[in-house]
Amino acid sequence: MRALFLFTILLLLVSGCTEVQPDQVTVRVVSAGSMLLPLEEIEEAYEILHPEIDIQTEGHGSIQAIRQVTDLNRQFDLVIVADQSLIPDMMYRQMSDRVDNYTNWFVPFATNHMVIAYTDRSAYADEITSGNWHLILSKPDVHIGFSNPMLDACGYRALMVASLAEGYYNNDLLFEQMIGDHLTPQPVIVHTGDSTLITLPEILHPSGDKVSIRSGSIYLLALLDAGGIDYAFEYESVA
Repeated sequence: MRALFLFTILLLLVSGCTEVQPDQVTVRVVSAGSMLLPLEEIEEAYEILHPEIDIQTEGHGSIQAIRQVTDLNRQFDLVIVADQSLIPDMMYRQMSDRVDNYTNWFVPFATNHMVIAYTDRSAYADEITSGNWHLILSKPDVHIGFSNPMLDACGYRALMVASLAEGYYNNDLLFEQMIGDHLTPQPVIVHTGDSTLITLPEILHPSGDKVSIRSGSIYLLALLDAGGIDYAFEYESVA
């Protein structure tokens, strides 16, 4: 099974462009790290068509990208994140009897998939399939990685994949075996009807070497390639 999630990239206007030369305008972009590669291609093509525009992009986890604006007060023209719900949650602020927004609009324009990324050197690489991936990742000797769910949308979607797998495979131990038992403090999970609420501590640490956490999903790739982990929860575009 491959768990599927809508992956919505958002385009929104935060502030006006700033001229750095009489004949060129700089557009500053802060983006989810998972979008850096396609944005490089877009930037190259756009600047050929519009040589008067200089696009400058930096990447972070989606939540970190927004906080560059809301917490650090950095000026960006575009914010691109991997979860559309983050925009109203974090960039629309209610101030007493008025709304003081960092932005007031956004445009969903793409979707993605959640996948399990691995290499030919990963443990059980010759055995894993779309039908048994959950059993492979639950093995004690398999090391897995995901991005920090407090900073990056891919991270909390990794937790969603593990939680949804319990219902899909009718195994209530999968989340704990894959992730929950290997974090300190452990997440608190409450099931109510068809809904599941996963509450995380403010600071999340791995317990032991079963799981590894990085600030953004793209930073797992070097760890995976070096053999530090066997499997990584990733967006398909990143994998």
